[in-house]
Amino acid sequence: MTASLSRFYIYEKSEISFGTSRFLLLKNSDNEKYLYVEGEKSDSFNDPAAKVAEGCIFPLTNENAYQLARIFPWLKPQKLGRKKAFGFGDRIGLATPGHLKSIEKYDVKPVLAQQSIREMDRVNRSPQDVVASSIWGAFERNYTEGFGADADHLKTEEDVKKSAAAGFRMFTCDPGAEVYNISKLSEDEILKIFNGIECSDILLDKYLDRSFLVKSDRTDDEFELTFNREDIIRSSVKYFYAVEKAIKMYFQLKKEFNGNNFDYEISVDETASPTTPKEHLFIVRELIDKEVEFESIAPRFRGDFEKGIDYKGEIGELKENLKIHSAIAESFGNYKLSFHSGSDKFSIYPLISEILADRYHVKTSGTSYLEAVRVAASKKPEIFKQIYDLSRINFPEARKSYNISAQLEKVPELSEIDAEDYPGCLDRDEIRQVLHVTYGSILEGDEISKAFYQCLQEYDSLHYNFLSEHLDKHLNLLEQQERGK
Repeated sequence: MTASLSRFYIYEKSEISFGTSRFLLLKNSDNEKYLYVEGEKSDSFNDPAAKVAEGCIFPLTNENAYQLARIFPWLKPQKLGRKKAFGFGDRIGLATPGHLKSIEKYDVKPVLAQQSIREMDRVNRSPQDVVASSIWGAFERNYTEGFGADADHLKTEEDVKKSAAAGFRMFTCDPGAEVYNISKLSEDEILKIFNGIECSDILLDKYLDRSFLVKSDRTDDEFELTFNREDIIRSSVKYFYAVEKAIKMYFQLKKEFNGNNFDYEISVDETASPTTPKEHLFIVRELIDKEVEFESIAPRFRGDFEKGIDYKGEIGELKENLKIHSAIAESFGNYKLSFHSGSDKFSIYPLISEILADRYHVKTSGTSYLEAVRVAASKKPEIFKQIYDLSRINFPEARKSYNISAQLEKVPELSEIDAEDYPGCLDRDEIRQVLHVTYGSILEGDEISKAFYQCLQEYDSLHYNFLSEHLDKHLNLLEQQERGK
């Protein structure tokens, strides 16, 4: 190390040579990170902060991140196809090195940039911010195996354009607003809506009394699904307009990319009732008939996938249901089944591995935010107190956007918890959910947000360790079946 770099902390994994140039990630005494470049490539980056040793240091701006990815193509988000994948949502933009540390011993593709426009708006981030933070994190860990970037829960054409322009390569269509809650409709209302579908006669001809044999080579199960008139009408009313939206978004993406060099997912998980096997089959058949190529589908599975806690429901019932959904996926192209709100669903990970093998995509997000909060609880109790108290205040409003069961009256005042127990209290379901859904009020607040970020920058090694240890629990259970354990 040259003398003029000795005053910096160097992230040793980040060191890369390219021709006559050398690249490093540095941290100064104020815990601010910089890109160090020496050699001819230093002219490629903007806004040099200082001349150090034989090169320059540059701020970790979005523009510099994208430039770094032009030099090192493995830092660009990639199309992952139908390989099993694990989504690491990062609400803060500092978690990627910890996420990558967690997958070092697992054969799974990481989706490092994963965030919905809704979440970005809540924490004042842009699509470029999300992609750039994953680039910097992958550079810090010198991760060269390729990663995905998921523009999650897309609803509008404008959001698709913004996400594509920022470098996302996976796009999750969320047509939930177009899914009818048929449980709240009378039979007459259902029939009226069906008759209003322009191609209702074609749908009847396509499915009435048709039997579809779906089978799984993985589990040796096979099922015969036969549509009667009621099945067709109810499936069509519930999902026809949602499928139409998914078709429209797909062809918009093909136009944006001048082809299909992207991953496409259709998500109907945030809806009132589970997706039945016949409804799943209906969605898939309609997509295929319109030549939509997709990598994954997120049905609304049985039971409750609440934020930040384990699965709620009958495991045996979910297992039998998942076998049918898996057989449908195998029979129509072997696409992946996607599990949203996949954080902390420890009881069903072995089930996913057993039935789906390598045809799954699990998405997590809030659980990483909670591990960041655990850093504050461990090292900066005064910051944790502000986060905790503000979260309790904002919970009644924040919970309106989520399907969760937490009750504020079961969340104690922090004064009732001993300071040494602050980190451990994050393992209580009620507290986890309250903190989980109120992240927006924390990350958008100027003073608390700044203090929180500074805490994470100061204790970044601890932050990475917490993330790695917690997410290893997820990946270990998902991979056990594959390793024959």
